[in-house]
Amino acid sequence: HFSDTSQPVHLIIGMLANKDVKGLLKHVAGLATSLTAVPVSGHECHSPEDIAAIARDLGLPSDVAGSVQSALARTNSPNILIMGTLYQAGEVLRMNGQLPD
Repeated sequence: HFSDTSQPVHLIIGMLANKDVKGLLKHVAGLATSLTAVPVSGHECHSPEDIAAIARDLGLPSDVAGSVQSALARTNSPNILIMGTLYQAGEVLRMNGQLPD
């Protein structure tokens, strides 16, 4: 649930190599106005360039960044959805000092 659905939603996504990028993006491309693809650090993953190309093929403006942190620094969207793998969620929780006990 986003705080204000009238505002653009920006996706930040990194996916493991064994996952279906197009299969996931086709379900969320209509929700988003832009996407930044990132690598999944320390894991075999789809390249950000490949993810961005698939997103563009689905009509979603896309770019790439070297990390979730740099992707966050690039966007000014009030609504950001970070998705793709739990490894990304762990990275974001660690960055926010919110790792579960």
